[in-house]
Amino acid sequence: MYKKNVLRPRKANRRLVALTLILITSSLGGVVAPSPSSAAEEPNGNRTLVLAQAGDCQPNCEGRLEPKYQPREPEEKSWFNGAYVFGLSRSLAASTIASPAKAPLFLFTVPLDIALFPFSLIGGMFG
Repeated sequence: MYKKNVLRPRKANRRLVALTLILITSSLGGVVAPSPSSAAEEPNGNRTLVLAQAGDCQPNCEGRLEPKYQPREPEEKSWFNGAYVFGLSRSLAASTIASPAKAPLFLFTVPLDIALFPFSLIGGMFG
């Protein structure tokens, strides 16, 4: 005989819920997300930002903001760059590969680093 399709009312309920959510969000759109024009109408909005930035400004700073820390002096360039020495093993150690997978890979990288050691020393002098 004829079997009744039980899934059909669920689809109708889902459509009704989705339609209701769409209508609610579209009708409350202006309330949830205020427009920039309403923020511009607020009289103290800009003053608060300026006062927060001024913080500990002295009367003689004339509205200029001073840095919170003094920048460090640039380091002098060294005659040797050690990034090439054991570079394969160092990059493997810093990689995001899981630790159990790193261990067998070191068996390949360490001998390669030792074989390429003279070339990495020369590259460090020019790099």
